[in-house]
Amino acid sequence: MDNPTTYDSYRYVHAKSSWMSALEAFRLVEEAASLGAKSGNIDAYLQGLDYDENQRRLGDIPDGTSDFRATVPVLYLLTNGIDLMLKAFLYAGHPDRQPRTVPKTPELVAAFAAEFSELTSLQAFVVTYTDSGLLPGLFAEFLAANEMDIAAFLSQRRHLSNTSFFTILERYRSFPYRWEDGRVFYAQLAEKLKQVIPLLQELQTDIDSDGNPGVKVLALKRENAAARRA
Repeated sequence: MDNPTTYDSYRYVHAKSSWMSALEAFRLVEEAASLGAKSGNIDAYLQGLDYDENQRRLGDIPDGTSDFRATVPVLYLLTNGIDLMLKAFLYAGHPDRQPRTVPKTPELVAAFAAEFSELTSLQAFVVTYTDSGLLPGLFAEFLAANEMDIAAFLSQRRHLSNTSFFTILERYRSFPYRWEDGRVFYAQLAEKLKQVIPLLQELQTDIDSDGNPGVKVLALKRENAAARRA
């Protein structure tokens, strides 16, 4: 039988490391989205190229438009961050539970919604980028143009080990969008992350270096349990 102290510590350290990784992912996405909110595109930023040269590389894209495929690396990083964030909550909330398989993102979303319903801003952020009915317009249109749903996108994100990351982008059809639409998309993403990042920073620091449970996480668990009993 596992030593309870060692096991609990392991789970809470898992939670803290997951929060740290999620924060780093969100910070990078927020930086890219903030740039996109100003210019309407992030093509040149992602590739480190002069924008005119990058346009030629992507093909004949009309002036004032960009190819949404260049946004996909940011979305992969965003959804990875969401995945890690949800795991962190479940690790901290269930130190005695060892899942036999790694839960898929929709399962993590459902568990988070059930157990931490009062975290409304985080709940809204998560469903915006994982619920097919709530996806931002450009993201939803890109998936539809490629005959893909959000579940398939999230599944592909989880299985990149057998191929180069950027070769996956070649599977997607070009999806030009206007820079004005891009500014709206990126501004929304950047604004949501500006609200989420401080919350995660606070929760991360609530799990101390000894691996003890985060006070806020356990308090939320108790409040939820009391509400369910009532």
